[in-house]
Amino acid sequence: MLITRSRTRSERAVAAAVTMALVVAGSVALGAGPAVAADEDLRFGVTSEVPLQDYSSTLLQDISTHSLFSFSSSPNLITVVDSDTLAVRTTYPVPGTVDALTLGTEDQRLYVASRSAGTITGVDIFSGAPVYHASVSRPSTIIADDGLDLLWAYSKDNGTITGMDSADGAAIGDPITIGKNATSFAVDRSTHTLYVTTQFAHELIIIDGHTQQITRRVRLESIPRAVVVDRETHVAFVAWSSSVARVDPDPEVPLQVFETGVWSDSLVLDPTSDDVMLVDTDNGILAALDPETGVVLRHGDVPTYSRVMFDESGERLFVPNLQERSIAVLTRGTPATITSTELGGKPQHTVPFASPALSADGPGPITWSIVGRTGLGLSIDEHTGIVSGTPTYRGTFAFTVRAGNTFGYDDLLVSITIAEQPKTKPTVGHYRFVMPQIKGASIAGGIDGSTGYPAPTFTATGLPKGVTMNSGGGLDGVPKQVGLFRVRVTAKNSSGSTTKVLPMRILGQDWSTVYVNFGYSRTALNSENRKELRTLARSIRKTATMQNYDLYGLAPNTKHKSKDLKRAKKRAWAMAKYLRHVGLDWKPTYHYEVERDYSKYHSYGSSTAAVLYTYK
Repeated sequence: MLITRSRTRSERAVAAAVTMALVVAGSVALGAGPAVAADEDLRFGVTSEVPLQDYSSTLLQDISTHSLFSFSSSPNLITVVDSDTLAVRTTYPVPGTVDALTLGTEDQRLYVASRSAGTITGVDIFSGAPVYHASVSRPSTIIADDGLDLLWAYSKDNGTITGMDSADGAAIGDPITIGKNATSFAVDRSTHTLYVTTQFAHELIIIDGHTQQITRRVRLESIPRAVVVDRETHVAFVAWSSSVARVDPDPEVPLQVFETGVWSDSLVLDPTSDDVMLVDTDNGILAALDPETGVVLRHGDVPTYSRVMFDESGERLFVPNLQERSIAVLTRGTPATITSTELGGKPQHTVPFASPALSADGPGPITWSIVGRTGLGLSIDEHTGIVSGTPTYRGTFAFTVRAGNTFGYDDLLVSITIAEQPKTKPTVGHYRFVMPQIKGASIAGGIDGSTGYPAPTFTATGLPKGVTMNSGGGLDGVPKQVGLFRVRVTAKNSSGSTTKVLPMRILGQDWSTVYVNFGYSRTALNSENRKELRTLARSIRKTATMQNYDLYGLAPNTKHKSKDLKRAKKRAWAMAKYLRHVGLDWKPTYHYEVERDYSKYHSYGSSTAAVLYTYK
């Protein structure tokens, strides 16, 4: 079982004592499974990225020069990064086919193995300049032991591993047969011991670098996937399936196996503790095994399909990020911790609701979410932690809210009781469309802004012929009459009823194309923005020279003839009625100087009989 909360060293000691007590009681066998941790301290999270030109298939580190070396295979390119500043120092190409790389930190060389060419090439780590070429039978893996100036070259085709002088590539001793299915390698540079795991034999093979002889074979329970060795205690750790075995340098000490719950295919030692970091590269899981207690702690998430490495301080991890073509830098931090204990507010069924903001501690930014779906019509604001929405059900429900940051997350199971909305007498709102409507044109809309619970049903009388209202207040149909209709709308529910007169004007002509004109500008008279029209009126009042008239307008289809002025006045009064109906109290005035040329006041370019409107 893998748990997602960690704890401090003192808490681990308590866990160890509890575990030992259980061993005495006969309930748990030490090493059979991880103890359960109670809370969480520091975890790793991605805090920065180093962009690369292409995907990084191999990442190496030279602690002495504070450098990272990233290899990309399309094309073959080494990118050198300053591990302190994360700045790219240089890049250089690597010729030929590259099957494996390793770093010699003391001689500052990068060793490149080419299986097809049968060579190992040593190059300067900062310039890429070749130092030597050595021939070796189809090398597929290489690993350096700097203390002995030793380079191990493994040939999968031959099933042998050969020791070479890292200075010139000369072979040292005879090839050692270990089988054609070696899966992982590790070197203890203090004892100059090589550890190799093999797939089919299920073995850990231990080779003495001084004598180049196999000194020990350790039988494992399953196919090993990774090996790492502690240079201080000389203890090796081997991962297979979801288990990790502790191999003591003393052959008399039996193998100790921990069931971790993590399918580890990469292992790395934490420099700040005795922990063995477990990496499930397929699923991007980073966990830690305390080999003293067997406690397994989830330490964060890492980019998938990548190996990880610590910097010298142990406070940062470097991981090739194949998805982003970068090196991800992970640092330790505190996961978000929810400090709220409950969800406040008093939600009611079908009433818009917003809770007080939930609170959480931890480095920001903190993002809120709901785990799964509530099914209640509620959601959470990812920035504020406010749960809001219109509840669709009544009753008591529970759901989980989550606060997360770069380093992890915390969950809170909240309970919410959605009460019945109090019953209220209904009110009648307003039309959903703008009046007037036009005879022969379809009406689509209804009543908006009504209140009352339960939701009221609507009836209406006095509608023009051809128009109907449904129980939901929706209007439909084609008006067949012209005039002003006093429509009596009634809203009714179990708490009572309310009736309101909503006038409905049906016009025989569409006046929506009538404009106010002045100085080559237009503003539609049927605009709903009264403030805009008032502003226009004040502006014209200040600048016009025409007898202090407030607005200057054109009646449609009016020719420059005195006999048409009467018809223009008639249309102007009809227009004024329309304006008053939409809430603008305009009044046409008498027009004189019919012979005056108004072309300079409008864009039509011809003399036109006009009507002036005054805004009250």
